[in-house]
Amino acid sequence: MGKLSVLVFFVAFCFSLNGHSQVYGDVGISKRKVLTDCDRKISSSSKEGLIFIDIAVDVDGNVTSTELDEERSVVTHIILVREAKLRAKKMKFEKGMHYPKFHHGVLQFTVEKKE
Repeated sequence: MGKLSVLVFFVAFCFSLNGHSQVYGDVGISKRKVLTDCDRKISSSSKEGLIFIDIAVDVDGNVTSTELDEERSVVTHIILVREAKLRAKKMKFEKGMHYPKFHHGVLQFTVEKKE
């Protein structure tokens, strides 16, 4: 196994320990409830790996912005990233004035090759 594969496996393993619906960062740490989730598995004819999307959630629970985390992501193909961003924008989190105006988090998407 190459160094990059080992690194990707280690990062994915560490993130899986969180167990909060693959939502990391401040949103995951604060255990903000996911009201409307999205499918985090994306099919591809040629690519496989992980895509990490940075999100900002407003006090109403809406995802207001999405950005690719290029350092963590193995897959950066524009169409697959666009699909991950569209899915992330459809998510809804619990409302709360006690949350920051823009509560930041990270979503992990898994890209799998179609067989």
